[in-house]
Amino acid sequence: MDRKVYAYLDAGQREPAGDFDLDGANGNPAGVVFAGGRFHVVDSLDDRVYAYSASGRREPAADFSLHEDNASPLGIVFVGGRFYVADAGRARVFVYASAGQPMAQNDSPNRRAP
Repeated sequence: MDRKVYAYLDAGQREPAGDFDLDGANGNPAGVVFAGGRFHVVDSLDDRVYAYSASGRREPAADFSLHEDNASPLGIVFVGGRFYVADAGRARVFVYASAGQPMAQNDSPNRRAP
């Protein structure tokens, strides 16, 4: 498996000049989103979100760990200043502040009991 992010233009055409390699620790990518001038790539095995500059340079200071209950992450989006990370095992979405801190369970829209 390639450990890389592949770039595409908005019309769906490949743009290889925008591709970048993922850090070795980011071995099981399960979603990517661009927010705050960075790419954020969720990793499905180590329950972490890795940060990369717009040019693909690793920015470890902007990484964040996922909540312990968010153990099967699959997909990430950024909306309204928050990261939303889907969890396949629990069939729910976890919400994180833009700094990567988990939000209180009651702050989560459409909250479902675990």
